[in-house]
Amino acid sequence: MTAVRITVTIPEQLARDARQAVDDGQAESVSAYVVQALRHYGRSITLRELLDEWWAADPAGPPSDAERSAAQAELGLSR
Repeated sequence: MTAVRITVTIPEQLARDARQAVDDGQAESVSAYVVQALRHYGRSITLRELLDEWWAADPAGPPSDAERSAAQAELGLSR
């Protein structure tokens, strides 16, 4: 994957949190921390859209086991 450098402005507390995560060994660098956060956000949005589609199709109840399995497979999650 090719990386590009961008500049963003974030609240000071988020910057402290990112640096602390690096200091605590939770991320290799602040950039790696941001990449992890963006990937997580992207997956959660995809899941939210998928759930919204299910609720629109059947607002009476939650997804079936088959639908849950399909969603987990699409997201690369094991059951």
